[in-house]
Amino acid sequence: MKLIAWSLAASLAVSSAAQAEPANIAAAVANDDRIDENEARDAERMPVEVLSWAGLEKGDRVLDLFGGNLYWGEIIAPAVGEEGHLTIWQPTQFFQPGAREAAGAFFGSQPNVSIVSTPFEGITLGEDAYDFILVNLNVHDFWWSSERFGIPEMDPDRIAVELADALAPGGRLLVIDHRGNAGEDVRAQVEATHRIDPDVVAALFGRAGLRLMETSDLLANPEDDRSVSVFDEKVRGNTDRFMHLYVKPE
Repeated sequence: MKLIAWSLAASLAVSSAAQAEPANIAAAVANDDRIDENEARDAERMPVEVLSWAGLEKGDRVLDLFGGNLYWGEIIAPAVGEEGHLTIWQPTQFFQPGAREAAGAFFGSQPNVSIVSTPFEGITLGEDAYDFILVNLNVHDFWWSSERFGIPEMDPDRIAVELADALAPGGRLLVIDHRGNAGEDVRAQVEATHRIDPDVVAALFGRAGLRLMETSDLLANPEDDRSVSVFDEKVRGNTDRFMHLYVKPE
């Protein structure tokens, strides 16, 4: 009897996997209605290749962390289709009037999108709410503090657990960030360069209960000078970036 039950469960799992349909990312990227500034970033960000590698699917419930500039939102919302949903989270410290206006126009044209804005240090995301979470070039900010922007020193582990809890079992977390040198003090490195050692990130999400499923060098640049800030004009837009894909165990 147990064998029959297991076989039925396995059969249903295979059937469910077979029904999963890749998101139409290429069509979303080619949409002429995208913001010009965002389209200009495509060559460096390679959105079709990145989201295809990460396995974005139609119907996914997606969270785009720090997504207020709408770069990924313009692509993901149409790509996941009407049965999917995109939630953009933007810290109030970074959600300026211009961004709010642009976001308002975008939401008016995309019925499957919502936005959440809370103070960076007060992030709350719910439980089992998302199938796919994207954090693009911002995980290092978990270690960042700024008097100018009103961001206090935070606990990276608390934020990582919040993200892990927000993922549904089997859900995926895609992390892209600027590669930093190993062995440096993390907060000092982030303050000086806005980079981070990939092993520090892997350890962070491992402690939160996520499994590192795959890594990719698609956005790597071995010629990058990792000792300088990512905002330095000689490297800006062409930094050495790593990609991690985590999964929440079922």
